[in-house]
Amino acid sequence: MAGSTMVLIPGAAHAAIYENAPFANRAILDWAKTLK
Repeated sequence: MAGSTMVLIPGAAHAAIYENAPFANRAILDWAKTLK
């Protein structure tokens, strides 16, 4: 998808937010900071 960014979350499969919550949360917050 144009303008998208893929983030690979280490140690996570289908439930990334549970399997590596700190990394997933950081990725979500970093993305949210790019919104205007």
